[in-house]
Amino acid sequence: MELVDGEIFMSPKARFDHQRMVAYLGYLFLKRVEHNGFVVVDKDVVVQTEEKQRHVRVSDLCYIQESRGSILSDEAIQGPPDIVVEVLSDSTEEVDRMTKRDEYAATGVWEYWIVDMLRRQVLVRFFLRRVSGFYQAEDEFESGVLQSPGLPGRFSIGGIFGILRSGEG
Repeated sequence: MELVDGEIFMSPKARFDHQRMVAYLGYLFLKRVEHNGFVVVDKDVVVQTEEKQRHVRVSDLCYIQESRGSILSDEAIQGPPDIVVEVLSDSTEEVDRMTKRDEYAATGVWEYWIVDMLRRQVLVRFFLRRVSGFYQAEDEFESGVLQSPGLPGRFSIGGIFGILRSGEG
């Protein structure tokens, strides 16, 4: 359930392959951060838009540096996570690719990962907000390794999608 412009939006229940991908990414993130941050799955993120409206979005996965742990509460994440990950679903693809991207950038998220299981690619957008406004750089990974400035280590793209059985996605 998400709150946008005063309206509540219900998303359909995530499919099994979607849930498994989110759990696996959470495991990969936890292996890299150990005790140096917080990996949060399926949590409300309070987003302040440029028009000063508050939206509540539910992210698939977030990473918050340990030094910024005060933004995390039992109810929601009250500030921009360092990294937000969305695993695409048919019903949420447009919102994830466009609307959430813009909201997360405006609120101060540093990295936004879009995991596309059908195309077996990870699109990473880097938002450099502290310059003026925000600048967006983008990398698309279909093979090789992904190195995130926000996390130690590297991610093998083949390894990320290795969790899927043939025909899934």
